Amino acid sequence: MKIPNYIYHALALLWLYSGVIPIVFNHSSSLDLLHGMGFYGVIVDVLFIGASGIDVMFALFIMTKYRTHYLLWLSQIIVIIGYNTLILTLLPKSLLIEQLLHPFGSMIKTLPILAIVIFLYEYHKPKIHSTK
Repeated sequence: MKIPNYIYHALALLWLYSGVIPIVFNHSSSLDLLHGMGFYGVIVDVLFIGASGIDVMFALFIMTKYRTHYLLWLSQIIVIIGYNTLILTLLPKSLLIEQLLHPFGSMIKTLPILAIVIFLYEYHKPKIHSTK
């Protein structure tokens, strides 16, 4: 079975959007979220630019020959789980409830995205053949 290109393109667009839109159009909301999680000062800028850079990097790698390397998909799994763990553990309860109940469902949409990325990891990871 070959993975259709539209799966890769959709994920690349998602990562690109996630990396660029907060910097260009929604800087203050992203900083407010980081402040709500208890981050202040220079670390906020490092986290904000770093997360955006990682997202853009994933988009670029997905659109190259590296999309077939299982470590690309494993790193995305780690980042998705990491982002969500930070939000779920560090965001104050009132802001967390707001995020979880948001009508656009950004938190819940993470689950099917994570499922697709896990599938691509499994698909691309080296197959170990038994000699039995």
